[in-house]
Amino acid sequence: MLKRCLIAAIVFSASVFSSAPTAQSAEEMPAQNAVYFEFLGNGLVYTVNYDRMLTNHAGLRVGIGVISLEHQSGEWLDLGGTYYPIVIMVNYLIGNGPRRLELGVGVFSLYTSRNTEYFLTGTLGFRYQPRTSGMVFRIGFTPFYAEKSLFGWGGISIGYAFRD
Repeated sequence: MLKRCLIAAIVFSASVFSSAPTAQSAEEMPAQNAVYFEFLGNGLVYTVNYDRMLTNHAGLRVGIGVISLEHQSGEWLDLGGTYYPIVIMVNYLIGNGPRRLELGVGVFSLYTSRNTEYFLTGTLGFRYQPRTSGMVFRIGFTPFYAEKSLFGWGGISIGYAFRD
């Protein structure tokens, strides 16, 4: 299942990037780079993210976080240790200007000392990102798919955008 979803994400991103116009003026493009802190969201608790806009509408995102939990165990729960959430996503922004609808799909990996778990994740939200440089703000619905179930989640981000 995960393999099929990864292939679908690659095909989707290839079609988005291949259909994008190759010559865009600097005024049309949003600031190409963004670094932001996301609370909750695709990385569950928090992540620090780098987002690169490849066209006026399509971009790539990578985020990483650290979660430390005291050992808890029970009848159906066995948690504890340090977890490293890593988020890799393809984003598509709808609209023009700094205020846009954001759609995204990707993989959320949760690394531990014992194993690595992979989940599918998505984004449906609002993004404010200026054309030159300045504050980035994101808020959205960030569900993830795990153990044959879809879990609803949400997140909020704040950071800084800048041009090359």
